[in-house]
Amino acid sequence: RLTDEAVRAAPSVKAAIAAFVETRVTYFQQHSDYFRLYVTEISRMVSDRGPRKGVCRNALESHTRVLQQVIAGAVQAGEARAVDPAATAMAIFDITRGLVARRFTTSARSDAARDIEFLTDLIWAGLRPGPEGHTA
Repeated sequence: RLTDEAVRAAPSVKAAIAAFVETRVTYFQQHSDYFRLYVTEISRMVSDRGPRKGVCRNALESHTRVLQQVIAGAVQAGEARAVDPAATAMAIFDITRGLVARRFTTSARSDAARDIEFLTDLIWAGLRPGPEGHTA
């Protein structure tokens, strides 16, 4: 819910990406046990063949739905290059999860705000339209 609210309130697609990353990093840092459970369930989704796969997939899709909508709108408006919004939202989800995992698994403690800004800039560099508004 917090992620959806932050993404919807963002004034631009880049700000929406930053809001998605920041909300998730901040929340998971504050709830590290939940993050560990979350990662375990996603791993099970990949390996299980039973009914849980559908439940986990629905949860995963709901976490990226609002970001996917923002990206689709940005592509339509020419504010982002032509990309598959669903695949892009899932990639942002995955790279954000990777950032949180790295922050938990490495001994070097980096500044969260700097990590969030770096990741947002990295993602935006791949999405922004090319020169003269071309959308690659």
